[in-house]
Amino acid sequence: MSKASDLARLLNADGEIQAADIEDGVVTAAKLASTLDLSGKTITNMNPSGIYLGGTGAANHLDDYEEGTWTPAFTDDSDNAVTDLSSLSGRYVKVGTLVHISGSMRTLGSSSASGLSGNLNISGLPYAQSAGSVGHVNFHTHESGAYNAPYELPRSSPVEGTTTRIALYKYSGTGGRTVRFQVTDLKMIGNSNFMIFSGVYEAS
Repeated sequence: MSKASDLARLLNADGEIQAADIEDGVVTAAKLASTLDLSGKTITNMNPSGIYLGGTGAANHLDDYEEGTWTPAFTDDSDNAVTDLSSLSGRYVKVGTLVHISGSMRTLGSSSASGLSGNLNISGLPYAQSAGSVGHVNFHTHESGAYNAPYELPRSSPVEGTTTRIALYKYSGTGGRTVRFQVTDLKMIGNSNFMIFSGVYEAS
């Protein structure tokens, strides 16, 4: 082709190349929609810098989508980790800067919290949290007798600052308030401390 305004080469529903008029050297959204049937087709690398959805402003620009796995760990504030965990599972989906995470974990009779003290966290999130944002994670727990007391179960907990860890909180026992979950709240006997969780936060 000598000129971009002559024609555009587009695929039809059968994957065949066909000619279509364009306006002022630009393939318009209306022209593209009327020409292409993309059902059952996959578009790759239309624009390596991302796509615009619902508009052409910066707020409409989506430049990242990713799925993957991560490995959760029980740690204290000094990043010392509980050893020999089981039922470890972590998945995430990142759309733009929002990261949706889920996971599960538990301790075994062979697990050890030796060397840990103070606050308990779940570490290993796939991305550090953006400054100024506060992600939250919700918990489902069972085997409540496997904690040191029934009220020492994890509650809705925030992602901490600009880190890659969840700061665990528990019910304080009075007034509906919550306080930090402590390393000593884990019951390190047998198969215990089973936690299933999911949440969302904004990555930096």
